[in-house]
Amino acid sequence: MPGTTSRTLYVIRHGEAAPSRPHADDFGRPLTDKGARDVLRLGALVQDAPPAVVWASPAERARRTAEALVASSTKPLPAPTFEPRIYGATLDALYDVLRATPDDVASAALVGHNPGLDELVRSLSPDDAASLGEIPPGSLVRFAVDGAWSKLRPRGAARTGFQPP
Repeated sequence: MPGTTSRTLYVIRHGEAAPSRPHADDFGRPLTDKGARDVLRLGALVQDAPPAVVWASPAERARRTAEALVASSTKPLPAPTFEPRIYGATLDALYDVLRATPDDVASAALVGHNPGLDELVRSLSPDDAASLGEIPPGSLVRFAVDGAWSKLRPRGAARTGFQPP
């Protein structure tokens, strides 16, 4: 659209996590060794448009993924903002978090969980997302977003990249 500012959004599913167990704390599930290795490549994937804001679920597996993103980047990234609304988030909650990104930010990342992230990806760019299937743990989906973060809406972005683990 003429006259709009293009922004970059990285939607990142946390790395592979230890299996859930009956009566165990899902919030505290750690990354597996494979998951921890996989997320170390994330910093390299954001170098051409480093996020100025990194939103992340505070759940252990998402926390470690966001920290790996920041630590593995060769360009300085901000410390993650751990947002409780991302854990177990509805689509509306994810949009609310992203709309809270300051409008002067050119690039942002969101680290979270399925099924919410799958819903977000399909909502942002439904025509582009059909071929992705379920987003695997440790994946990054990149979007070009036109307009202000505060006005982000369904069909408000175009998928410009997908990197599975």
